Amino acid sequence: MLKHLLGLRHEYWQGGHGSFELLYLFYDVPGEEGGKHLRELIEFARATREDGVQFRWITCQEYILRLLKHRGRFPAFVDYLTWQ
Repeated sequence: MLKHLLGLRHEYWQGGHGSFELLYLFYDVPGEEGGKHLRELIEFARATREDGVQFRWITCQEYILRLLKHRGRFPAFVDYLTWQ
């Protein structure tokens, strides 16, 4: 993520293109590794916020649940993602 953030920052801020938002999509897993990952995300979000960067994350699970609300508009894509 840091590599992408640095590239975006250079391209948008240094290039005078305005602002951007870094969005992180990931598959949430239970257990110790998932907990460690979440703590790292919280720390990364804190550090980016201090630098004035807009950063947010969403899990693949949350993304699919949100898409299900729009199944009528995108049935093939939602069915593909939910294996139906």
